Amino acid sequence: MYEAFYGFREPPFRVTPDPRFLYRNAAIEEAVAALTYGVEQRKGFLSLVGEVGTGKTTLLRHLLDSVAPSTRTVLLLYPTVQFEEMLVYILQELGIPTDGGGKLVLLQRLHEFLLEHTRAGGNAALLIDEAQDLDARVLEELRLLSNLETGTQKILQIVLAGQPELERKLAQADLRQLRQRIALHVRLRTLSPAEVGAYVRARLELAGAGVVSIFTPDALARIAEVTQGIPRLVNVLCDACLVAGFASETRPITRAIVDEAWADYVALSNPAGVEEPAPAAFPAPPAPLAETARAAPPEPEPLRIAEPAAAEEAPAPEPTPPDPVASSHTPRRRSRGRRVAVWLAAIAATAAAGALLAMRSPNVPPFAALSAAFGRATAPTPEEARALVEQFRQAHDERDAARLAALFAPDATSNGQHGANDIATSYRDLFARLTSISYALPSVSVTPDGNRTIVSGPFRMDFHSADGDGNLRGSVLWTLERRNGEPRIVSLRYTFDPDSGDDTAVSH
Repeated sequence: MYEAFYGFREPPFRVTPDPRFLYRNAAIEEAVAALTYGVEQRKGFLSLVGEVGTGKTTLLRHLLDSVAPSTRTVLLLYPTVQFEEMLVYILQELGIPTDGGGKLVLLQRLHEFLLEHTRAGGNAALLIDEAQDLDARVLEELRLLSNLETGTQKILQIVLAGQPELERKLAQADLRQLRQRIALHVRLRTLSPAEVGAYVRARLELAGAGVVSIFTPDALARIAEVTQGIPRLVNVLCDACLVAGFASETRPITRAIVDEAWADYVALSNPAGVEEPAPAAFPAPPAPLAETARAAPPEPEPLRIAEPAAAEEAPAPEPTPPDPVASSHTPRRRSRGRRVAVWLAAIAATAAAGALLAMRSPNVPPFAALSAAFGRATAPTPEEARALVEQFRQAHDERDAARLAALFAPDATSNGQHGANDIATSYRDLFARLTSISYALPSVSVTPDGNRTIVSGPFRMDFHSADGDGNLRGSVLWTLERRNGEPRIVSLRYTFDPDSGDDTAVSH
């Protein structure tokens, strides 16, 4: 439609999960490396978690294209099925006959195929998208399916990709055996404002643009602000902006065009006509929505998304420096451009509505509340983060539940426990069962992440109880934020080595 006008080979902002357009920032590179390693090294279960529209499906399709040719892969996009239906689909994708057999026969056929393929030097991977929608019984069946192995290696690797609800589901007590088997937890985050600009330019380059300064810096900043760095929403908005610019023969794309296209998108996504605040009231929470949506406040206010002022009320765009792609044409058909942008947004909104609906979910605090809670605070420094983790370790060794609980934010989560009170109760119950405990952290890694600081590393716990001695090993990840000026733990997650003790002994 607009390719010739801008000099593209193809549209740069389709919302389909095309792996050619995978944006390779540091977080994606780490995710690609982790998933590839997990599959190739036969780690069994892997998890990939990200908010709606952050690129999980695109990453899975990239993984399909990048694994070794000897790895047979099956991608399941519709998880709301019974396990028996899933099993038939897996066999069909692998070319295994499914006629004339019940569940046990089909499992035996799959086992025989995987064993033969492994002996020939091959591997197999099952990739399940939208895994947060899997029924608990299906998840348990998948755990049993992972028992298909030799004495030395896994013969089927299973990647569970889903929204943050997947993590909460896996934290349930009845799925703890599955949770223990997940060897690698990979998490996608939203894009930072600087990354949004780089993301847009990268897609323009891949689409064949000779010049990538089609969007002014002010326009890119506005795109980053209103989309919250969600790649799918960035695609929808940029596409609508390009259509509007083409219809009015205007380039480069300015902030005014972005405001106009976003207003159309919000209007289509808000048919109920909820009153919108002024654009200045639309904050951009620095942390991914997946993280900030963990604890929903009681009686949440309806989410209000700022709508830009109408085009006729918008101030004239600021002059921009001469640009090689700038046209001498004036925007003669602004009204037509607005209508075309509406048509495009109506189509694109069908694919991207999930992201906006997720923002409007009553389980997600209003953006104003997010800004008040997180937007004005700075992340804990690496020194503060290390000091807090050391306080945690010392209080753990001393079995001081009160000191430990004081290190958590009131709305924190800790391996299935929600809220500081529940976490404190969990520690008191744990320490009442133990006569001694030693908590060792051989090393920790500190990573700033917007207004949060991530601390991770291996751990070992040796403990003694009336039932005897025991130990647990694995990895631990703390997410820290500043609350009331002080660094606090907002999330704590353990991953236990499969061959260490039962994690029910230390359920916090």
